Amino acid sequence: MRYGAPVETRICGYGQDSEGDWIAELECGHTQHVRHRPPFQMRPWVTTPEGRESQLSSRIDCPLCDRGEPVPTRVAAPSVRILAVCGSLQAKSRNSELVELACRSAPRDVEVVSFDGLRDLPHFDPDLEADGELEPVRKWRSALSASDAVLIASPEYGHSLPGVLKNAIDWVIGSGELESKVVAITAVVPSEERGRRGLQALADTLNAVRATIVGGEPIARGPDFSLRTAQLLAELVAVALRARAEKT
Repeated sequence: MRYGAPVETRICGYGQDSEGDWIAELECGHTQHVRHRPPFQMRPWVTTPEGRESQLSSRIDCPLCDRGEPVPTRVAAPSVRILAVCGSLQAKSRNSELVELACRSAPRDVEVVSFDGLRDLPHFDPDLEADGELEPVRKWRSALSASDAVLIASPEYGHSLPGVLKNAIDWVIGSGELESKVVAITAVVPSEERGRRGLQALADTLNAVRATIVGGEPIARGPDFSLRTAQLLAELVAVALRARAEKT
């Protein structure tokens, strides 16, 4: 039963339920599922990070407000926002599995958001921005700026880091979005002796922006894969919170 005209509010964030379905956090204090389940709900934007970001601050009817439902007591918003980046462009890579696992299994007070726009970045050339900031570059810089810390899972290519990842870092060395950032790095490998040169090359590159490096060890795909991913994530959160406290 409605008590009057539909009440519109704005989307101010997202979360996921135990089934992995997306929930919009609304400005009014309520929440609402925003699944994409054709033919009844046509919300393809909810299936990608870019789509969800595009709908932030958009207006949406809140049925709970329509019925006069009180705003429930809510737990605090996530205290740490982490941007997770896979250094591989392969559709199904071991490192993308780690990023997906981190997004699914983050603690309630931690938000892990994956960034899948490395492939869209042009080869680094400052002259390309002579007439203004490029949209793929803007999205990359904005995603970094909005995050407290970064998680990078990257393979080793030719004893170094992938060119696409180096290119992404080059785009923000001058603009400063990675400057002094807390960054956890790892590589998902078949065996522990693999991937170390690539991680060292990645750490060396991040030293150019004075990043605080967390982890730095490869993680082998095996029975303790989930546990070690969770441990790395927990360490990253702890260092990010400590860095935040030191700034205040």
